[in-house]
Amino acid sequence: MIDREKLKEEIRNAFGDVEFPRHCGIRAAELIDGWIDDKELLANETKARDFCGHWWDVPEEHISGQSLGFNYLDAEGVEFYLPAFMVLAINKPIYKNLYTLAYELVPTEEIELDGKGLYKYYCLKYSKIIGLKRDITIKFMQYLVVALRECTPDVPGWDGREVEKALSHEFWRASS
Repeated sequence: MIDREKLKEEIRNAFGDVEFPRHCGIRAAELIDGWIDDKELLANETKARDFCGHWWDVPEEHISGQSLGFNYLDAEGVEFYLPAFMVLAINKPIYKNLYTLAYELVPTEEIELDGKGLYKYYCLKYSKIIGLKRDITIKFMQYLVVALRECTPDVPGWDGREVEKALSHEFWRASS
């Protein structure tokens, strides 16, 4: 069993003081779903609606269940929000917190969504999760498999199998 407190400490050490993505936070990223790509509008929306500070201070209510916004984050956004989501999922391992990461961390070709070149987008999105950040994310994914099995025994398909499968994908093979 993975020591949850130690894992949170390792996440904090690995991600450190990642800079807030002022150009497009998670709330502004939701607008991209509506085909909005105006950089100035996204930056203004980020300034108006997003929590701006350290990732470890992001309030739970700001990110819990925010899979739509997470889906549209770029590499800088993922680097900032991923550790906040991981710590939230450890602190409150409930379905909506676990599901966001279970869905987002599985490479698109693993869930048969690569017909439109989404795997290339996936690789760009996670391009800043390298070295120790990648290793700790992999360790978190191992925790996520167990947490999903405990939390969602009656939810077909989200019992950790997809995350477990993703761990063997070349993208997430341990870098060390």
